[in-house]
Amino acid sequence: MNVAQPDPYAHIRELVNQAGSHFFRVTFLKADNTLRTLLIQQAAAKFHIKGTKPEATQKRHENNPHLLNVWSVPDKGFRAINMNTITEIVLNGQRYIVSGLRPIPKKEG
Repeated sequence: MNVAQPDPYAHIRELVNQAGSHFFRVTFLKADNTLRTLLIQQAAAKFHIKGTKPEATQKRHENNPHLLNVWSVPDKGFRAINMNTITEIVLNGQRYIVSGLRPIPKKEG
């Protein structure tokens, strides 16, 4: 019998979903161990999706449950954020500190 595991990223996904059309900021640790802050508006993403492939989207979510796909306003493009590295989210003037930050090992070479 398979028991469904709780989503360790549910609290982050919930905050992002609460944003609706509002702008919010996410600060996270990049793969090169530098901090980056993105200004995001999730509602804008729907205007930039060309076509849909539900099975491909579902497979991507299954294979990469730790990635959060967002629309970056200044970059005018999609970005994938590793939710393991998010340090804070600022939404509606409220600052949310995200615990459980896991360092990313430096790439060799």
